[in-house]
Amino acid sequence: MPSGSHRSSPGSHSTRSYSSRSTGNNTSVVPIFMMNRYYRRNGSTNSPEHEELRKHPLIRLFSTIFSIMIIALFAAIIAKVSFVMRVQEIKSDYTYYQHMCDWASQHPNWKGTAIVTDKEQKYNKWFIKYKIVDPVTSFSIDGYSFAIYNDEQIQQIQINDEIEVAMNSFDLSIDTDSVPMDYYQIPITQDGEYLHYSKINSSLTVILIVVAIVTVGIGITNGILTNKYLKNMRVASLDSGYTPVSENNNLQVVYCDYCHSKLPPNSTKCEHCGASIRQNKN
Repeated sequence: MPSGSHRSSPGSHSTRSYSSRSTGNNTSVVPIFMMNRYYRRNGSTNSPEHEELRKHPLIRLFSTIFSIMIIALFAAIIAKVSFVMRVQEIKSDYTYYQHMCDWASQHPNWKGTAIVTDKEQKYNKWFIKYKIVDPVTSFSIDGYSFAIYNDEQIQQIQINDEIEVAMNSFDLSIDTDSVPMDYYQIPITQDGEYLHYSKINSSLTVILIVVAIVTVGIGITNGILTNKYLKNMRVASLDSGYTPVSENNNLQVVYCDYCHSKLPPNSTKCEHCGASIRQNKN
C-alpha cells in the first residue's frame, strides 16, 4: 500500500500471505495415471497382458509423456489461480483508494500535503515516493504512489515538489494510510502492476488451454494404442490354440488360479507364472 497500515513494497499493491498446515495424515495418494492398473484377485501384481504392455516402448513413451503432461496441467492450474487472485487483490486496492480519494475530494479536511522525495521505475511505469510532515509536531511518515506514471508524466514531477494526498485519518501516525490525489478517477488499466499481471494471466490462459488439449490428445492416443496392442495380443493367443474348448468336447477351459491366465485343457502347470494347476474333478 502507499503508506500506513496498508503498506507493502513501494509501487505495488498489497500482498496477502497464506499459510498452510500439515494434517499429519500420511495416507498415500495414487496418481491418476496409475489408477487403471489391473490387479489380480490377491491384489499383488498385474496380469501377463499388462506386464507385456509395460514393456512396449511406444506405450511406455506415451504413458510417460501423459504423466508429465498431467503434472504440467496441475502446475498451470495452480499458477493460473495464483495470478487470478493477484489481479483481484489489485482491483480491490484500486476500489479502496478510489473511495479514499473520492471522500477527500468532498471533505478537504481529509487531504494533506506531501513532499516528493524520489522517483523510481517498476512494471514499465514510474512511481513516486513522498513524505508527509505534521506541521505542529514535526512527525513524518513516508509514502509512495502506485506505478501509474509514464515517461512524459514523470518528467513533470520534480523532487521536493509538493503534492496533495488523500488520507484515512486526521491525525498523522504510523497507521495513517495515504495516496496521491492524482490517483483519483484514473482507469485501472493505467496501473502498471495491473497491466503486468493481466498479461501474465492472459498468457497462462493460453498455456493452460494448450496443455489441456495436448494432455487429452496424448491420453486418447495412449488409450487407442493400448487397446490395439491388447487386441493383437488376444488374437495372437487365439491363433496359438489357447481357445475355449467347445462344450461338446466335454473338456473344460482351464485358468490359472494364481494369475488367471487362460491355458490349454489338461494343463498341469501355468506357462506364464509357473504355478501348478489343480484339475477339477466332476
